[in-house]
Amino acid sequence: YYLEELLNQRIVKAPNVPFYLLLLNLDRFREVNDTLGFQYGDLLIKRVAARVQECMAPGPHTAARLDGDTFALILIEKNVAAVMDEVRKLLSALANPFYLNGLEVHVEGCVGIAVYPEHGQEINTLIQRADVAAELARRSGKDIEVYSKEKDRHTPRRLALIAGLPRAMEE
Repeated sequence: YYLEELLNQRIVKAPNVPFYLLLLNLDRFREVNDTLGFQYGDLLIKRVAARVQECMAPGPHTAARLDGDTFALILIEKNVAAVMDEVRKLLSALANPFYLNGLEVHVEGCVGIAVYPEHGQEINTLIQRADVAAELARRSGKDIEVYSKEKDRHTPRRLALIAGLPRAMEE
């Protein structure tokens, strides 16, 4: 993964310098693909990527498409308030319509944020926690959510309990 390589480089260059990993999940992207076809979905992704790049403040920030309708952004900011300002600016830009061959399309998104090293020192942990935060934002109807251990229901204990449910019901 390109994202994993970028995160690894960031950590190796400055192992003690905090940074913010943001996962931007688009809403209604699948509708565009299913309704208009993949060529319009691909065009929309290119236009979203351009807006993401336009919105990023100058500096050592990075943006990459993670998969399907998810973008990852690495922000090197001093505090969470500055990150929130960047995210609000990005979400505001995404709220403007996209024009795909004359057709007006609206997409929105939600952003999950994880902070290195506070929320994880391993790349996969950091990505997973930003993803959990994005899912929490989507479920709660918020635009932005910072990872919180207290809100994270994705624990190994819970997974073990779910896995054991069928056997427990049989017994």
